[in-house]
Amino acid sequence: MKKSKKIKIIIPAVAFCACLMVFAILELAHVTNLIHFHSKSTSTVATTSPSASQSTPSNKIDYGPAKAEDSTVSPSKSNTSSTPTVSNENISILITSARESGDRYLIKAVISGTTDASCSAIMTKDSQSATASSGATMIEGQYSCENLYIPMSQLSTGTWKLDVTATDKSGSTASDSQEIII
Repeated sequence: MKKSKKIKIIIPAVAFCACLMVFAILELAHVTNLIHFHSKSTSTVATTSPSASQSTPSNKIDYGPAKAEDSTVSPSKSNTSSTPTVSNENISILITSARESGDRYLIKAVISGTTDASCSAIMTKDSQSATASSGATMIEGQYSCENLYIPMSQLSTGTWKLDVTATDKSGSTASDSQEIII
């Protein structure tokens, strides 16, 4: 046999053996599952469909606007909240955020029970006080006080009491308060 004929036979034979070895390694490693080995044990597995009481609960996602109970209040430093006071059961207010924002102190509050109200905030410490007032508007799907800012220049370091009051067009009021540390 000639040398070129031997090479033409040897190269495909080596390639075929290499493919068989790769296939065997992949089968042993359970990467491929082309060859099924059946064991002689006979075990039966009972399958049942889940009944209504065993069914997996489905997750429900509400894509509607956020509600007051969905919010997480991130207190600045150390805030303590009191129970809101209400003069009319139809109107309520909840302070959702009170924090420094640049050279101003930003106060956010959510109002319910009315769509026409004004907001006022007063921070007191000893004989010092600082105030802010604003209207209310729909913000991110909630009726909220808008732009309640107190200049930081009016607030010294220490513990302040923050009172936020909402007053509707009929004169009904609701308030919420927090202790703020600046």
